[in-house]
Amino acid sequence: MCGRFALYTDFPSLATSLKLPIFECAFTPRYNVAPGTWISAVRPHDDSGQLSLDALWWGYRPHWADDKAPQPINATVEKVATSPYFRGAFAHHRCLVPADG
Repeated sequence: MCGRFALYTDFPSLATSLKLPIFECAFTPRYNVAPGTWISAVRPHDDSGQLSLDALWWGYRPHWADDKAPQPINATVEKVATSPYFRGAFAHHRCLVPADG
């Protein structure tokens, strides 16, 4: 993923076009979405597997890493499946990040 992106489509229209419920309602369109902020993503809402448009923090740190560990915003394709830092999330916790640009 890039370092910044834009998402300016209004969220009720986005959720409707994707046929998804919105569980978080504090969405505002943005033209300069930066790492280390809340972003919109499509992910399973609970154990039932139902997808929803939700808010997620853009950054990643495994649960076993301490607070001083790096919080990268992306991973390379060569290492994402094999690196101990990313492989658990890559195998079990994926999401779709909608973007307009």
